[in-house]
Amino acid sequence: MGNSESGAIWKAVPHCLMWCLWRERNSQTFSGEEQSVPVLKFSSLQTLFKCARWIGNHGFSIGIDDVQPSKYLNNRRQETIFKGYQGCDEKIKLYSGGNLPPETGCDAAQTLEAGITRILNNIRDETGKVCMKELHWRNSPLIMSQCGSKGSPINISQMVACVGQQSVGGRRAPNGFIDRSLPHFPRKAQTPAAKGFVANSFYSGLTATEFFFHTMGGREGLVDTAVKTADTGYMSRRLIKALEDLSIHYDNTVRNASGCVVQFCYGDDGMDPAYMEGKSGAPLDFDRLFLKAKVFLNTCISRYHLKKIEAGTAIGAIGAQSIGEPGTQMTLKTFHFAGVASMNVTLGVPRIKEIINGAKNISTPIITAALKSDDNVNTARIVRGRIQKTNLDQVAKSIKLVMTPRLASIVVTLDMDKIRDAQLCIDAYNVKESIIQAKIKLKPEHIKVLDAGKLEILPRETGRNKLHFDLHSLKNVLPTVIVKVKLLEF
Repeated sequence: MGNSESGAIWKAVPHCLMWCLWRERNSQTFSGEEQSVPVLKFSSLQTLFKCARWIGNHGFSIGIDDVQPSKYLNNRRQETIFKGYQGCDEKIKLYSGGNLPPETGCDAAQTLEAGITRILNNIRDETGKVCMKELHWRNSPLIMSQCGSKGSPINISQMVACVGQQSVGGRRAPNGFIDRSLPHFPRKAQTPAAKGFVANSFYSGLTATEFFFHTMGGREGLVDTAVKTADTGYMSRRLIKALEDLSIHYDNTVRNASGCVVQFCYGDDGMDPAYMEGKSGAPLDFDRLFLKAKVFLNTCISRYHLKKIEAGTAIGAIGAQSIGEPGTQMTLKTFHFAGVASMNVTLGVPRIKEIINGAKNISTPIITAALKSDDNVNTARIVRGRIQKTNLDQVAKSIKLVMTPRLASIVVTLDMDKIRDAQLCIDAYNVKESIIQAKIKLKPEHIKVLDAGKLEILPRETGRNKLHFDLHSLKNVLPTVIVKVKLLEF
């Protein structure tokens, strides 16, 4: 027998002994049967012999064959991606024609992003399910994923079927150039390939653009790992220093060093969380105990009392650790709900820091307000228009730069249909007042109202050599101007 095989067998000895002792303990606890020492020794040697024979005959290794997709899997992957791309093209076509119905709380662009994100996530999930079904039960990555030693179904799906959408800042790849993510794509392209979707797998190999998008997501992960280590470490230290004097007293109350009662019963049940059973964290796993009805009641009572938390337990430090340890595993970035793109919610470590610090100004405040008449859509839109901030680019059909031999100006055309559908009381005069009040140093004589839906903006009086620069800078600032909505008089 070689050194490697003998070493593997010696490593298996503790596992065999533990298995035999555990089996003996179960037989004594639930069946009341007790075996003699020679029988227990023989059982241990027999189990070790079986384990040694199995290790000697069956190896565990990973090769390129383990991640090679079958023809059926390739065909299903191509069909799923083709259908998903068709769905994305239909939504982009509706958006380009102005016929995409907006979702609740979203404008047209946000609705498009949410719809495409759902379709692309579905592509990854569908290909992953087919991949997991098609793999042989002896597949090494599948075994590691199912037994929990390493990896997950997503890792297997990315190696075999499809890498999927790459996330940068919690959303699809942003435009790094003029209206496009990379120079390889046309301007204002919203297709999956132009926004970071990787249709290939690691086995088939990534294209140049897919590889670039993948590096963008990987770089963000590396930066997050480096940054969040300091944040979560400092957060854990502050938590422990703040809670270190909390402990359990003999009357089952939680008190601090001054004797002040913080909680009358720890956790409202007085149980030690370290001894909870099952996935739900209950004191007893009844599904397992019901198998042996004879000793059921005695076992329940004895084990319940054993799991009562003891007096003097430093539950403050335990509570701080229970927040600090998951914090190190948490993603630092702010993610967005795939269904509602406008619901930009602070999650993860930044949100925990806000709670611990008691921040007065939270980054994403959200208030849910219920209307008295919740069956009228127009009323809801009117209320939303009065509460929600409206930028000029949300109500403008176009912001164009007009150059003539005598005059250079910017013409803003409002989308009156969109304004009417959103129940907003906005016209060119409102926009003029909002631009004057904005911090862009324009006076009333610089803005000329052509009609109710169009206005002309002249640049500030500067030299001819700076005119072109001022026009372009003004054109970039105008979309961010907050337009004040007129209030209706009843």
